[in-house]
Parts: sequence; structure tokens; C-alpha cells
Amino acid sequence: MNERQMNLIQLLLHQNQTGPELAKKLTASKRTILRDIHALNDELILIAQITAVQDGYSLSISNEERFNQIFKTTATDAELILFELATRDFVTLDDLSDILFLSKPMLSEKIALLKHNYTKRLKIISKKITAIF
Repeated sequence: MNERQMNLIQLLLHQNQTGPELAKKLTASKRTILRDIHALNDELILIAQITAVQDGYSLSISNEERFNQIFKTTATDAELILFELATRDFVTLDDLSDILFLSKPMLSEKIALLKHNYTKRLKIISKKITAIF
């Protein structure tokens, strides 16, 4: 599963989308989106299916546990970092390092890149914590 296909699944997880909407959001042709949908349906058989519906395409998940396993194993480091940041009120660099099995220097580098890439869409704040004894 490539990154565009992962993004396609992400878009369909939230709501139905038309072919032109998916093509625009994923900066691909409508034909490429159709090929991706067919490839994903082949790969996710018995787990999930993308079908054409009245208002575009819909993702139906029949085996949620297996779907989550596949998604977690194919997610990029950036997606996993964003997921952890989005689902927690606060997380330390040490915690993230342990959760994602990344060194702190590597994690710091990836977070800096995320801040740069998503600066217009997200606000990722780093705070220094001082211990008071």
C-alpha cells in the first residue's frame, strides 16, 4: 500500500468522497484514483471494501481489528507521530520515543519536519518542562 492509497483510505474513513474530490485532494488523475481503489479492494478483501455510492465512494470495514492492524503497520512515522499527538493532551519526547521505537534525536528531527510541513494546518507546540522539587 503506497502513501497515496493510505491517504485515500484516510479520506474515506471520515466521509464519502467523489472521484473528482479524491483526485484533487490526492493530486492524482481520476483514472489513478480508480486504479488505487481496485488495488485496495484486492489488498483488503474480507477486511474492507471501497464501493461506489450515490455521493461518490464509501469505505466499509468488515473486520475492524484486522483493518487497524494493517493500518498501524503501514503507517509512516509521521502519521504515527501525528496520531499520538492528536490522541493525547500531553506527551513527552521520552514517551513518544518509547511508544514509536525511535531515538530521541530522530524523533526530534521528524517533529521539526512535521512542524515545517504542517505549519498552516496544525499547531504543534513544544514545551520545556522543569522539575520542581
